[in-house]
Amino acid sequence: MIAELRKTYGFTDETLSENTALLGLTGFSSDSYVMGMYLVAAILFVLVLAAGVFMIAGSLNSRTAERTQFFGMLRCIGASRAQVMHIVKLEALYWCKTAVPIGVIVGIVGTWMLCALLRFGAGAEFVQIPLFGISSVGIISGIVVGVLTVLLSSISPARRAAGVSPVAAVTGNLSENWNTSRPIKQNFLKIEMALGIHHAVSSPKNLLLMTGSFALSIIMILSFSVLIQWVNMALNPLKPWAPDVFYSSPDNLCDIKQSFAKEVESRPYVKRVFGRMYQSLPAEYEGKLGQIDLISYENQQFQWAAEDLIAGEISAVSEGNGVLTVFDKSNSLKVGDTIQLDQTELTVAGVLKDSPFDTSDQPTVICSEKTFKEITGKDAYAVLDVQLSKKATEQNVNELHVLADGHYRFYDRLAQNKDTQNTYFMFCLFVYGFLAVITLITIIHTVNSISMSVSARTKQYGAMRAVGMDSLQIKKMILMEAATYTMLGFLAGCGLGLPLHHFLYSQMITNYWGTAWQIPLTSIGEILVLLVFTSLLAPFAPAKRICNMPITATINEL
Repeated sequence: MIAELRKTYGFTDETLSENTALLGLTGFSSDSYVMGMYLVAAILFVLVLAAGVFMIAGSLNSRTAERTQFFGMLRCIGASRAQVMHIVKLEALYWCKTAVPIGVIVGIVGTWMLCALLRFGAGAEFVQIPLFGISSVGIISGIVVGVLTVLLSSISPARRAAGVSPVAAVTGNLSENWNTSRPIKQNFLKIEMALGIHHAVSSPKNLLLMTGSFALSIIMILSFSVLIQWVNMALNPLKPWAPDVFYSSPDNLCDIKQSFAKEVESRPYVKRVFGRMYQSLPAEYEGKLGQIDLISYENQQFQWAAEDLIAGEISAVSEGNGVLTVFDKSNSLKVGDTIQLDQTELTVAGVLKDSPFDTSDQPTVICSEKTFKEITGKDAYAVLDVQLSKKATEQNVNELHVLADGHYRFYDRLAQNKDTQNTYFMFCLFVYGFLAVITLITIIHTVNSISMSVSARTKQYGAMRAVGMDSLQIKKMILMEAATYTMLGFLAGCGLGLPLHHFLYSQMITNYWGTAWQIPLTSIGEILVLLVFTSLLAPFAPAKRICNMPITATINEL
C-alpha cells in the first residue's frame, strides 16, 4: 500500500513512511520486526492453549481412572462406547457451566485492575486508557477458547474410558495391565522405587499427559522470560547513562566548554556530569563512500558501554586505539573492519548492542576524547548530560536551566524518566505476575495429578500393604513416581523450550539490538529448583492419606 502511494503521488521514502507504532497496534504493519512480534504473540497463545489442554486432560484422565468401576458397570448394563465417551465429554462440559462465568467475571475484574495500574501507576502514555470498559469480542473469544480447550481435553480420557472391556473395567484395572509372567525387575533399585517408576511409565497416555504438562510449563516459563529481557532492552531511559537533564549546542556543534561542565558538576544536587563530542564526517568503509557519526566517550561512559559489548574488546578504545560501533540493521560494520577518513584510518575494535543515540542511516562510531581531538581538533562538547541526586527538586532543575543563559538548549527529562521507570515496573509486574501464575498452576496441577494417580491405585497400594510393605516404602514409591514425571518433563521441556527460547530471543532482541543468544542457565536452574520442590511436595498428602487408611478399607475401595 505504501509503495503504491509513493508511486502514484510521487512521494519519496523521506516524505512518506509507515507509522509503525499505530499500524502495529491495529495489526496492519508491514514492518519486519512488528511482523515477527505478531508471530511471537501467536506462539505464546498456542502455548497457553496447549498447556490448558494438557492440564485439563491430565485431570480428566486421572478422574476417569479413579472411577473404573462406574464405567465398567455402564458397559455391563449395555452402554455403548459412544455413550461412555458422550458421558465423559458432557461431564467435562458441565465444568464449563461454573468455570466459564467465573472465568469471565474474574477476567473482567482483573482487566479493570490492570487498566487501573497502567493508568495511575505507569507513564503518561497510559492516562487515556479506559478503566471500566467491557469487550464483547474479548468475552466471546474467552468463552470459545475455554469451551474449545475443554472439548479438546476430553477426547483422550473419553476414548480411554470407552476403550476398556467391561470385565477389565469391573476389576478396577483400567490404568494398569499387569503381566504376572514378566515380573518387575528390581535391578539396582529397591523394589518400592522400581514400582514407583513402573507406575509412572506403565500407561503411555498418562505418561504423555503428565510429562507433557510439565514440559509445557517449562516451555512457557522459558518463553515468557524473554519478555523480561525485552523490557530491559526496550526502555532506554532506564539505562545507567540516562540523563535527568541535558544541554545541547545549536546545530550539534561542539560549543559546550569543559569549564561549563565543571561549573554544572559543582552543584551539590548534581550526581554526575558527562559530555559527548559529535561530528558527522565523510568516510570510506566496506568499499563504499558515506558519512559516519563520530562521537566521543569519557571513562565513565566506556564503563557503561562495556556492559553492552557483544563483540570485540573495549579497553584499547578507551586508551585511544580503535573505535566502537553500535549494531543496527543499517550498520553492518564488524570487528576488524577499517574506516578511512581524510588523513586517519580507524579500526573497529568492538560492537555494542545499545547506545544512548537514535539510530540513523549512517554508522555510529565511538572513540575516546583523545582520538576525537586528534581527528577534528575540537575538545568542546556537543551534548552535556546531567544526572541528579534523589533529593533534587524542581527549583534545582530551574537553576540548571538558568545556567544555559540562552547559549545552549536545555532539556528536562526528570518527569519523563519517572514515567518510564513506572512503566517499566508495570511491565515487569505483568510479566512476572504471569510467570507466577504459570508456576502456581504447575504446582497445583502436579499435586492434583499425583493425588489422583494415587487414588486410582488405592486397591493396589492396599494389596501391597497387606503383603508387608510399610508406610515408608509406600511414600518412597509415590515419591519415585512423581520424580519420574518431573525428570522426564524437565528433559522434554528443556529439549523443546531452549530452541523456542532461542527463536523468540532472536525475533524480539537479536534482530533489533544484535545481542547474541545465550543459554538461560539462570532460568533453567530456577526451573529445576521449582520442579524438585514440587516433586517433593506433591506426594506428601496422597501418601499420608493412603498410609492412614486401614488396609481393609484400601482393598475394598471402589
